[in-house]
Amino acid sequence: MDETRIQCNKEDGKKASSQSFMWVIWSAADEEVRAAFFYYSRTRNGDVAKDLLKRFSGYLVTNAYSGYEKVENITRSLCWSHVRRKFLDSIPLDGKGKAIPGSKGAEAVGYIDLLFRVEAQIKDLPIEERKKKRQDASRPILDAF
Repeated sequence: MDETRIQCNKEDGKKASSQSFMWVIWSAADEEVRAAFFYYSRTRNGDVAKDLLKRFSGYLVTNAYSGYEKVENITRSLCWSHVRRKFLDSIPLDGKGKAIPGSKGAEAVGYIDLLFRVEAQIKDLPIEERKKKRQDASRPILDAF
């Protein structure tokens, strides 16, 4: 699930420069029926997520936005792409804007890239085989991380 800023130029009671949000929910990749649900909201308040997911229980992959903490009966799973972005931002740069090698941020990005590589290699396998290979290949990477 994700919430993305959008700007609506003509909306009653809002300035054209103000931001609203498009909340998007995707079904899991292994679901029999693949679907996406789009919901427009004037706010990013976590009550929107709580309301949208009131009948859902299970794993929910999101960014680190604290508003999702209002949702009950879920197991939060953070998105590795969002985590990677935070580590990228932490890499110190030299005077010319180049990454300084050997930083902990760069090391973390390297581990996450290895996890992404595993996912790319197993993406076309049946779900049970993918799960087994993911455990075999990703667990050592996560342990080292």
